[in-house]
Amino acid sequence: MFWPMVSTGRHISLPYMRYGNKLILSIRHLTPDWLGRFVRMMSDFDPEYIMGFPSVLAIVSSYIKHENPVVFSRLKSMISYAETIHEWQRSLIEEAFAVRVFSMYSMTEGPVIGGECEQTNNMHLHPLYGYTEFPDSADGYKEIVATGFATECMPFIRYRTGDVVTEKTDYCPGCGRYHMVVGSLHGRINDFLIGIGGEIIPRLMPWIKTFPNVRQFKFHQEEPGRAVLLISRGELYTDHDTEEIRVWLDDMLGIMKDCISITIEFVDEIRLLRSGKAQMVDQKLDVRSFLKT
Repeated sequence: MFWPMVSTGRHISLPYMRYGNKLILSIRHLTPDWLGRFVRMMSDFDPEYIMGFPSVLAIVSSYIKHENPVVFSRLKSMISYAETIHEWQRSLIEEAFAVRVFSMYSMTEGPVIGGECEQTNNMHLHPLYGYTEFPDSADGYKEIVATGFATECMPFIRYRTGDVVTEKTDYCPGCGRYHMVVGSLHGRINDFLIGIGGEIIPRLMPWIKTFPNVRQFKFHQEEPGRAVLLISRGELYTDHDTEEIRVWLDDMLGIMKDCISITIEFVDEIRLLRSGKAQMVDQKLDVRSFLKT
């Protein structure tokens, strides 16, 4: 599986780690050199399932398709999570790995989990994991609001996920299950930046939300190798927070930090999308022009 950061003990930001029956690869090391190594390691490991953000799986799939075709003899399916998968990504991944992609819907907070039906692309929300409600949101969307059953302590009750759907039903005609099914789920989009040499820097940015004095933030990019981090400051924000963010940016980007320059600008407010969701990256570049599909 591909993971944002691979660490153990005092060893921070490792490129990979073998743990039990898992091979964990760091998305912070998706340079051309490490990408080739990762594909060889995956081939030797010969997994049954491969998990990752769809943006990351698309990068790996492009490399396999055009640079180093590999056959995975035991592979049963690809599993994408954490981002909304685009159809062009699904097609590219399925062509490179020759198995179906199943998209998952989940979150760290744990009130709801879902997975695509084996007969269709419908997203099933598992009823024993949590109770889900759908209050009206903006422009005809319905927000996913969930109460979790699977936590060992106090659960989230009517947790507003910020993710929205356009339609829902309690029956799937593909498999015949009677539980909640949603279509056209608008969740986290593919948040990526582009390096000066066309390097695709995948979803590393959510950790900036851990800074307590930042109300809102958004990356904006119009040319490769340069990006702007827009920040709406909280009342207690100081210059020290700015310096901490610069340090964290270098840490998050890891070995890719030299391929992009990020400047920080302050704004009063950052507008939400029409659906009511926050946009983490306002990306004006088309990732497909930097990725062989």
